[in-house]
Amino acid sequence: MIVFSQTSTTQSTVSDVIGVQVSKMLFSAWLLLTQPTQLQHLSDEIQHAPVLSSCNSNRLLKTNIDGVWVTQYCISGKQTTDLTKVGTGYLTTNKIQVKSTYQVKKSKPATKLPKPKPMPKSELGSSATQLHIPQIPQVVYTDSIDDTYPSLHYLTVEGKTTRQYFLVAPDSYDPTTPLPILIGLHGINGSPASFRDQFLFGALASEYKYVGIFPLGWGDEVNSNPTWNSGSCCLSAMVANINDVEFIQAIIQEVKKNYFVYESRIWAVGFSAGGMMAYKLGCDLASVVTAIGVVSGTLMQDPCNPVAPISIIQLHGDRDDAIPLLGGGQYSTPPVRGSILTAAGIFGCTPTQDDSNEINAIETSTWSCSYGTEVRLNVYKGIEHEFLRSWPYELVNFLISHPRIK
Repeated sequence: MIVFSQTSTTQSTVSDVIGVQVSKMLFSAWLLLTQPTQLQHLSDEIQHAPVLSSCNSNRLLKTNIDGVWVTQYCISGKQTTDLTKVGTGYLTTNKIQVKSTYQVKKSKPATKLPKPKPMPKSELGSSATQLHIPQIPQVVYTDSIDDTYPSLHYLTVEGKTTRQYFLVAPDSYDPTTPLPILIGLHGINGSPASFRDQFLFGALASEYKYVGIFPLGWGDEVNSNPTWNSGSCCLSAMVANINDVEFIQAIIQEVKKNYFVYESRIWAVGFSAGGMMAYKLGCDLASVVTAIGVVSGTLMQDPCNPVAPISIIQLHGDRDDAIPLLGGGQYSTPPVRGSILTAAGIFGCTPTQDDSNEINAIETSTWSCSYGTEVRLNVYKGIEHEFLRSWPYELVNFLISHPRIK
């Protein structure tokens, strides 16, 4: 009887344990089924799945894709799901309908924008005469295309080291319609491919109808991170006195050989050290480049003597510690507002706006300049040395809306 009693008790205990385990498994399965769909990795073009941080006290969400931090606004204290604009086939999300406390305006495709109307000479600025741009000597170079990757080019300026760049053209090209050129300049820890893909400028080439150029910076054997010689920055490119202006001028010449180019819409866009290089192109190659877009960069060229006015849009975070808004930091940069004021002073611009948008947490300052050009500075509250997902649209919409009128 004792043996039977022990066996019965053991069997009862085993049954209870099994029952509890089954209940836990069913409960876990129910939890999985009821959770929102997480981001799924869909393409080999991005080698690592995104790493998401939680929304911080400023209601901002950071996303890390292949080592590049991108920042977005959070929605009602929850993680935003607006990650679908990272390029076709990269990521997908399960959309959640919630009310937004921070509303970032979505830019309309450039193809839907009205064509800019020619401005009468009376509105071109203090000088009503036709803009005269001095001719510059052409660069002697050779260009070849990679056998495996047709978008990869190798360009050699005569007597210089061969360098690389990527070319992205719209899906459809009408040789009777001129195309703008967008030159995308990566930061010190970036690359042409990452700037092209992660910041959407390659994907936007067909939407906005421009030729995208993404060159590789220069680096020696000691410094493996390619960078640019933008004046008093940066690293080995500056020490070796590399002529990046000449290199990019040669690329533009090559594009003009193969495409009908819109001469009044040739842009340089850069992040961090790439933004510094965009400023240098505005200083030294203004006879060709008509507008620049600067993200988390500043003017390092001194003196800056452009031969013609250019449009400038700069986007900067007020918590940027790499290139601080007030200057200083690792590269002893000048104040960001000082760079903008210098440019506005060079072009003889007139202030037109200086206000703060509390909804979008943006402080905007603008100056109206001659020949249809404009200078604009957007300072974003709570943003560090980063790149917002909405910024490519912000940049390209500004650039395409500001052709330089001769």
